[in-house]
Amino acid sequence: PFQLGAGGWKATPFASVRATAWSEDAADEGPTSRGGLFAGVHLASVYFTRHASGLTHSFTPRIGLRSDLASFEDGGAPVSFDGVEEPFGGLVADAGLRSRWWIPGGEGELTFELRGSWLPDAQEGEVEVLPVAFLSEYTSRIAGFPVGLVHDGRYDVEAEGTVYSRTLFGIQPHDRLHLRLG
Repeated sequence: PFQLGAGGWKATPFASVRATAWSEDAADEGPTSRGGLFAGVHLASVYFTRHASGLTHSFTPRIGLRSDLASFEDGGAPVSFDGVEEPFGGLVADAGLRSRWWIPGGEGELTFELRGSWLPDAQEGEVEVLPVAFLSEYTSRIAGFPVGLVHDGRYDVEAEGTVYSRTLFGIQPHDRLHLRLG
């Protein structure tokens, strides 16, 4: 990463390789696979506020731009389970915000994260805005036991629907026993 000199923003250029294969495509017509070489840059900054009570808040905005340098797709469309199946090639613009509250050395923490991606080169009729991702996490202690509550969701802003939603509650009443509901 390197400093941009304004507002504490840092730029992190990156390159990555990704390949995925499925035994069946969405139409059950046979295997499908795809892969690619990608490059881009992420820009992010972190802002902190500490209150007299010790409560600390961090706010992290970030944006990014990435594109495929080389890619291949073979077979039909993959069955959609998570971000691995999202549109693969072309230019992608990302934006996100993370907000976190905690007391250093304390017992609890609350985090919210919102992420979205836009495909500026999408053709008419193609998906232009990928589902927005929202993640919230709360951790604390109840009667001395660690507990957590997590909500993870993907929401389609174009079709106005929920693509994926999962809420979990967990407690650890013993070092070797973790219970999760959700």
